[in-house]
Amino acid sequence: MQRFFTTRRLCRAAVIAALYAVIAIVQPYSSTPVQCRLSEALTVLPLFFPEAVPGLFIGCFLANVMNGAADMILGSLATLIAATSTYFIGRAVRNAPLRLILGILPPIVVNALLVPVVFIINGAQNYAYFVEVAVMAAGQAIAVFRGAGSAKKGSESILRRSGKTRLRSGARRSARRDARNDA
Repeated sequence: MQRFFTTRRLCRAAVIAALYAVIAIVQPYSSTPVQCRLSEALTVLPLFFPEAVPGLFIGCFLANVMNGAADMILGSLATLIAATSTYFIGRAVRNAPLRLILGILPPIVVNALLVPVVFIINGAQNYAYFVEVAVMAAGQAIAVFRGAGSAKKGSESILRRSGKTRLRSGARRSARRDARNDA
């Protein structure tokens, strides 16, 4: 039986958590009612790496520590639900372009619906819930589409390394060697 958290996967999850937390903390206005949190670009990673799910959850939790208990719990829960949904879409859909299109929807929809509740609880919202949902969805879409563009380029590289596309014989041997080393 193979363990899920190999050293490589554990390190990858830790790097994702650290990146998410640092980008969200350093970015101005990443925790306001009108936000475009650039760290949300990382939410497409569960399409390719299952270890990104706990990494994103921990990173979001750390980024929300300064925003109070409601944001720590509900904000992190929204990220966990979105990341898990994205992971399952990545497992279920084999068509790469369709997987990427469907994979960006959970972070946008889940965060747009749940994060405004945090602002209501904290008293930081001055307008209607559905207006905030629309504003949050727009900010999420900007960040996630940015991440999806980077993921598309990265997935082409991953496919090339895994030997799932047509490669020269030398590159195919190199891809097989890399796949053995990843296991």
